[in-house]
Amino acid sequence: MVFSQTLNSVGWNSRLELGDPIEVIAKLKAETDGQLEVAGATPRPEG
Repeated sequence: MVFSQTLNSVGWNSRLELGDPIEVIAKLKAETDGQLEVAGATPRPEG
């Protein structure tokens, strides 16, 4: 999930959210058991 007000699209396996991050996360927590898992990767520097 990517929160942005300037992007029009995101890459594969990503979801673009234009809304308020706090509201979106609160809604996600309400739709589940309240537990969210966060994962990600750090891109390797080029060069």
